[in-house]
Formats: sequence, C-alpha cells, structure tokens
Amino acid sequence: MQLKNNYSTWLEIVSAIRYDRYDLDSANVSAGGDRFSPKITVGVTPVAGFTPYVSYAEGYRAPSITETLIAGEHATGGGPPLFPCPSGTSDCSASCPIRLCGRRSARTRKRAST
Repeated sequence: MQLKNNYSTWLEIVSAIRYDRYDLDSANVSAGGDRFSPKITVGVTPVAGFTPYVSYAEGYRAPSITETLIAGEHATGGGPPLFPCPSGTSDCSASCPIRLCGRRSARTRKRAST
C-alpha cells in the first residue's frame, strides 16, 4: 500500500508499507514467517524540473531451502577451498589479507615495492 502527498510545490512525501509472508509445510518440516516492511521517500524540488529524492526502506527475505531444511554445513558455508593454499592450510587469508591462493598477486607486489 502506498500513499503519495505533495505538501507544497517543492515537497513530496511517499510512504508505503508491504506485507510479506511465507509458509513451508512438508512431512518433516513446518516453517513460516511474516513481516511488515516500511518505506518512506522524500523529494524536494528546489528548482522546477529538478527533484532529488531520499529514501529509507526495509525488506524481508524468506530463508532458502537449504537454510530451512538442511542441518549442519550449508552449500555456501564450507567445503574445500576453490584453490588450495600452497602451505596446505585451508585459509590463505590468515597470514595476509591481500593474497591470491597464498601468493601475492603481481599488482600487489609492484605496489609493495614502490
């Protein structure tokens, strides 16, 4: 639902509210949730033909199937690294935050030497 008001020739306010809901029912799992999400936008016209807007909004995202049904490690939070580190560890970023697979990139080496 949205409400738009012009309070003058230079002030415009748009307010809205959205209702989201999800339900997931199966033989083993029953989950659901809902939420009202507000939004407000303010527009100011200092010169005819030019109106900048500022907005504030909140949103809602229902959990994915893996977040709802699978317990333990999820597909996005674990598993083997895409490129193994030369040191044999699974975390290359622990010793240096600007690394590519445990080795500094050529661009990083140039910046570090200058």
